[in-house]
Amino acid sequence: TVTILESITDAIFILNDKGLIQYANRSAQHYLQLPLEGIIGLDLSNFINSENEEILQFLDHGLYSDPVRTEADHEIFSNSEVELHGTRESIPVLINFSIIPDADGQLKYTIVTAKEIAYRKRLEKELRNRQVLSVSFDRLKALGEMSVGLVHTLGQPVTAMELRLQHISQLDDM
Repeated sequence: TVTILESITDAIFILNDKGLIQYANRSAQHYLQLPLEGIIGLDLSNFINSENEEILQFLDHGLYSDPVRTEADHEIFSNSEVELHGTRESIPVLINFSIIPDADGQLKYTIVTAKEIAYRKRLEKELRNRQVLSVSFDRLKALGEMSVGLVHTLGQPVTAMELRLQHISQLDDM
């Protein structure tokens, strides 16, 4: 089982019933830039940054205060975006929690998986930049078309006046 867990590219943490890390695979160690000895026994919330207050409260209190979690809670925290922060950098990840009960239905372990999404975040940022540029180009195009229309609209009376002046000067010459 350990060999299988070590070969998985997603970070895997196994937490005890108190929320302390009992195991972290190689990917988890790589994401956190820490050896296994620097991770074991620590609270997972020490390594998570999130703007979602529910996730932080879930990690700090909710996961361990009620030993039997409902399916609704599991759905709320499936594929939640957070950042795992290690010693040198933070990595955006999708985090999932799986509750493993004992024979009495009490919380025994929690398996937490984290999938790196830095590449997806870069693509989303590039898409947003392209959308902003597209809007800017559309606005410039509309401004150019409006300018051409304005010049044409202002030019018509001037041209008409020019033709009338030419016509009047021809009449004066006659």
